Amino acid sequence: FFSPAADLPEEPQLQTSLYIEVGTRAPARCRVAGVFPVAGEARFNLSFWGESLNFTVTTSGDTATAQGEVRSPSPGQHQLTCTVTVGPVSRSAGQSVLVYRLPEPILEVTESRTLVNSSVTVTCRSPEADPPGVLLQLREAERVLVSSAPAPGQPHVQFQLTAGEEDNGREFTCEARPGSDIPAVKRTSARLTVLYGPRMDDSGCPREWIWKEGTEQTFSCLSRGNPAPDVVCMKDGVPVSIGVQRQVSREDAGTYHCKASNAHGSASRDVTVQVECKWPLVDPPAGDLEGGVQKC
Repeated sequence: FFSPAADLPEEPQLQTSLYIEVGTRAPARCRVAGVFPVAGEARFNLSFWGESLNFTVTTSGDTATAQGEVRSPSPGQHQLTCTVTVGPVSRSAGQSVLVYRLPEPILEVTESRTLVNSSVTVTCRSPEADPPGVLLQLREAERVLVSSAPAPGQPHVQFQLTAGEEDNGREFTCEARPGSDIPAVKRTSARLTVLYGPRMDDSGCPREWIWKEGTEQTFSCLSRGNPAPDVVCMKDGVPVSIGVQRQVSREDAGTYHCKASNAHGSASRDVTVQVECKWPLVDPPAGDLEGGVQKC
């Protein structure tokens, strides 16, 4: 009886990430083809950083594959090694893996809630990384406000502004990337709240309304401000409902006194309502009739 000699004609092929973050896991695969006489006789030893890994083995035809996970608690360059044995024949392969530490960047705003016209400083910094050298960018949406070249230690960048109304809700993002070829990025975001008193203008509170008697209309008067102002409108000393639809009568004509208030101030505005009245079935005075209606 002739027993064929065991053989491993091909080198094992290792597959894993070239870069792994401290404390995370990544799959590691060792594959060997051409196992003779049968793939099921292949014996694997998979190790990382000198420690054996747990793994499972699958076969398909003359190919055997060991699948495990690599994880490292400390940064540095470490070796993943796979040794495959069939009978007296062994073959090994290795791959270098860089385990890195990239902490979450820190984003600081001098006053995340600030009064309008106040000076605000936004600071983006990174705790020490390994390997050292971090590229920082302070961004707003897709726009880079300020960036730094890769630097060791704890690099930082700053952006200063005078807070305006338009800056309310403005979001800043601190972005950190390793200075090397490691394809990683960490981000931290913060939103700026700008507090300011009421602002009343024609876009929110028109100074004049012209309504036709009998139609459905809504008296509207809005004010900008942060926090949102309370708006009160009075006519002849009587509060008026704002934002509520009503049927127009000639008694609605007149001047409305509106006042907006919040914790940072107040603003006032007079609004005039003119009502075009339907003329009764008598001839109106000459020149008073226009388009079938007359102003009351």
